[in-house]
Amino acid sequence: MRRPSAALVAAASAAVLVVPLVSSASAAPQPTPTYTPYATGLSVGEPSIGYDLKANAAIYGAGKKNVRMTWDDRVRPAKVTVVDATAPTSVTSLDAITFTDQQTSRTFVSQLAGVCSLFSFSDDAGRNYTPSQGAG
Repeated sequence: MRRPSAALVAAASAAVLVVPLVSSASAAPQPTPTYTPYATGLSVGEPSIGYDLKANAAIYGAGKKNVRMTWDDRVRPAKVTVVDATAPTSVTSLDAITFTDQQTSRTFVSQLAGVCSLFSFSDDAGRNYTPSQGAG
């Protein structure tokens, strides 16, 4: 087995040391991130969220409940409207999952029920759901 020569190791080390760094003094100022908390009315652990681009709405799921959240951006901070969007198959389960496909804007709500899943999908940001089968 050949070992790298001392010159090769030194060159590799030197290459790492000559990478120019931009000083913070010359960097462009960055805006300060701001966050606004919004009440969802749900206080259950392990929530999940999907965003429906077509409806411009977030579907927030926690436990056996889902809510549709929309914002009025004409005011600061934006005013949020929270409306119940619970799927008919949402019951107490071992694991609740809410997911929205960004390509189709279809929202999926799944509830793990033992060896199977209770499953619904919505094409209108949780206004209407179609129950389906979540396992074979």
